[in-house]
Amino acid sequence: MEPTKMGELIVPMDERVPERTERVEGIGGWLLLPAIGICLAPLRNLAAAFENFRPVMDYPQLITPSNPAFNARLTALLGIETLGNVTLVALGIWLAWSFFTKSKHFPKRFAIVGAFALAFHLADIGLVKLWFPGMPIPESTWKDIAQNLIAVAIWVPYFFKSERAKNTFVR
Repeated sequence: MEPTKMGELIVPMDERVPERTERVEGIGGWLLLPAIGICLAPLRNLAAAFENFRPVMDYPQLITPSNPAFNARLTALLGIETLGNVTLVALGIWLAWSFFTKSKHFPKRFAIVGAFALAFHLADIGLVKLWFPGMPIPESTWKDIAQNLIAVAIWVPYFFKSERAKNTFVR
């Protein structure tokens, strides 16, 4: 066989890497990584929702209006955080269902849920700083924001651009 010149390197025709001819699809390859995160997200958010209840269980007087220790803003904040985390649990389950049923809407849904999670965590920080200026933001909140940003920055483009994702999410 006659060699083919590629740049400055001459490669014999029979030694070139053949182009991929098989169609890549299904939950495999790099899709396994977001699959793990999608399965774990509802559990993490459920744990966060229960964490919001701990002050209520330990100090019920904080949410009892007739008690002198009652704090309406704290009660509202705990309610908003619990509602947000329960919403993230429900959205996470919906997202997992979309992922494993290979819904054609999954990439958009992933982007929307990621944006909602980010907005929720940022709004939570805003409320804490507005209502309780001296209260420090827990490290776990910053960690959640960082994880969400990284996941969205990596996986949203992947779901919209990758050949495997385009061939997998078709139903």
